[in-house]
Amino acid sequence: MKKKIFLTLFVATLLVLTLMPLTSAWFTRDHARFTYQGLSEIQSPITEMCRGYEDVVMDGNTGNDLAILHYFEDGVTSYITTHTATGMANCDREAGTDVGLKCYCIGAKLHVLQDFNSHSTNGFTTKYLREFVGNNYLWHMIVEKNMEERNDEIYAQSDPLLTAKVDYYDTITLNSLFPELGGDSKYMNLVNQVGDINLENDARIFRTAYVGDSSFFDTVYAEKTTIPTRFVILPIALFLIGLLIVVLMFIFGKTGYKWIAIILGLILLLLGIAIFITFVTGTTWKVISVIITIPPKFGYMKLSDADVQYYDKITQEKTNEYLRTGIFDIQDASGLSYTAKDGTPVTGALTQASKGSNYTIGLFVVLLFVSILTLFFKSIVTKKERKSKFKGLNRTLNVSLLALSLMFLAVLVYLIIRAFIF
Repeated sequence: MKKKIFLTLFVATLLVLTLMPLTSAWFTRDHARFTYQGLSEIQSPITEMCRGYEDVVMDGNTGNDLAILHYFEDGVTSYITTHTATGMANCDREAGTDVGLKCYCIGAKLHVLQDFNSHSTNGFTTKYLREFVGNNYLWHMIVEKNMEERNDEIYAQSDPLLTAKVDYYDTITLNSLFPELGGDSKYMNLVNQVGDINLENDARIFRTAYVGDSSFFDTVYAEKTTIPTRFVILPIALFLIGLLIVVLMFIFGKTGYKWIAIILGLILLLLGIAIFITFVTGTTWKVISVIITIPPKFGYMKLSDADVQYYDKITQEKTNEYLRTGIFDIQDASGLSYTAKDGTPVTGALTQASKGSNYTIGLFVVLLFVSILTLFFKSIVTKKERKSKFKGLNRTLNVSLLALSLMFLAVLVYLIIRAFIF
């Protein structure tokens, strides 16, 4: 019984982690630190042009990940585009001669350059996905969060002034995109043009989750920011499935196994409520941020000290080199597989590194499917009835409960595949 409860809790945790897959190669603070340090250290035509626009450069960097909420849908092409040379060329074209917009694009290019040292074949996220047989759509976040925490600790001691600057920019993240916060709508328009979809709502969600300004979420805009429908469906589905399991097991359960099924139903029910509450209160990302710090504490997906130092060093060097020379030589830093406009298939390094985990996940799903079917069957059929080959059983009831089991598992399997196998 304890093993089954643990398994259920494990699956529930995985589902929570699929809610906000903000899979930037580096977390926002690392991106900000690289960018601000580069702007401070390098004297060049680029840095001179962007003096006074430092916040815009920083927001250009952060804003390059706004399409991340579309990671599991057709809109993922917007995320991929903003991480390619083609997308950055589009940004330059749309910016024209406007200095502010040009500086925004410089920030976006820095983001791509910085991402490359994580998403490429030799990047740190790719490396750890391979080593720990991890999957991009979950374990990616664990790796990058561990990198950010380790860097925060290092720089808090070695360069407190730089850390203070990063802290400051944390409080004004994406402000330049919104006139209500002292920014200019031209930057939001640029984001939409480069991404080729309207990302204003995504920008509000991102900023609210990151800065934690609920008043911005609720009152600054005439049209209230909304959570994408696909995310809202998840907690509602979990709640209804959990409630149905609990009710039916109380009514029709015959054996002690029904209590395990009831516990499963209660976990799903309460999980659905908890997730919905985080949506309403705007704390979803904060909850996830805590959860993804747990595995490295036990040594799983924890970066070595040597890797933390090495990747930090080469990424800062790449940042400074671009600010010094203006040479942008990255073709694709998304790390994802896709089909180019000319029909050529592109295999991403992150996708390739995740292949090993798909077999593990597939086996896990099959075992889970069989385990829950067995649990439900044993809950409604006594040993005596099993020995008598179902004599005297209400066949309609059995068919109904097994149908419920299949429906529940179908939803669960779909969510798991949707979350882990792109």
